[in-house]
Amino acid sequence: MYPRLYIARDLLKEDGVIFISIDDNEVAQLKLLCDEVFGEGNFVSEFIWDKKNSAKGVPPRNMVVDIHEYVLCYSRNTDAKLIGELRTKDGFANPDNDIRGEWRLSNIKSTLERVQDKFSITDPNTGRKFENYWAFSKNSLEKMIKEGRIIFPKNDDGLPKQKEFFNEFDNPYIPIKSHLGWFDPQSKTEKNVEKLMGQKVFLYRKPLELMKKLVIQSVKNNEIILDFFSGSGTTAHAVMQLNAEDGGNRQFILVQLPEKTDEKSEAFKAGYKTIFDITKARIEKSAVKIRQDFPDTQCDLGFKIFKAINT
Repeated sequence: MYPRLYIARDLLKEDGVIFISIDDNEVAQLKLLCDEVFGEGNFVSEFIWDKKNSAKGVPPRNMVVDIHEYVLCYSRNTDAKLIGELRTKDGFANPDNDIRGEWRLSNIKSTLERVQDKFSITDPNTGRKFENYWAFSKNSLEKMIKEGRIIFPKNDDGLPKQKEFFNEFDNPYIPIKSHLGWFDPQSKTEKNVEKLMGQKVFLYRKPLELMKKLVIQSVKNNEIILDFFSGSGTTAHAVMQLNAEDGGNRQFILVQLPEKTDEKSEAFKAGYKTIFDITKARIEKSAVKIRQDFPDTQCDLGFKIFKAINT
């Protein structure tokens, strides 16, 4: 892992990021290693994702069921950032037919109680005054009241709030949460992945939707994604799937050693003598399925295989 991380750092673009999946047994040690390789200041986040949504099964000795795994994220430099999620109109409405469009209410009360922020504002319709610590200056609030941006409560116990208009946000994206959520192993997507291979030839593959989410967050739709522990090839599948969905031109590079599969495993019985055989078959079968699902796609679903040699 150590030498590969150093190589990965050197291969990253100036605004590039790296995601590293790990379970709770090694996450602390990996964090220290990545701090050394990439620098503590280039730590982006420690994401978690749920592999289960309940604690079913035989209770463990300590009565704690681990339901999540980690994904550490580091950048090449401190200016790099993730893309975020596209802002939606969830929670926005326009019940008063405001010509400025859909809006939602947000707090204008300050989280700090500084003397200079405490003053009263007046409801122009009732004359009632509301004194508090405000997040905006007195002049700003008076301007917002004149523009009809402040909604006053019907009683003295409530707080005035601000109308935030959807169309006035400068950034179309919002931050993503460090908790990425639950990725159901029995979802339609994952069952389709199993059908591709015909049997459970790779028991510990990463969920396809998880990989798609990470790819979307890290690169634009015309860049290169490198996975140097490619395993079952989920990264390649995710890249091709996204390209078919949005017309992107992302490219992938996968690295996988020809590690032998266990002779008692389903993979070996199915004819996959090495992990590389599984990776290759997954990419080929995924490309065929994507072509069936997106018959009009113009994305390139081909790939080349290169063999690394000792130098």
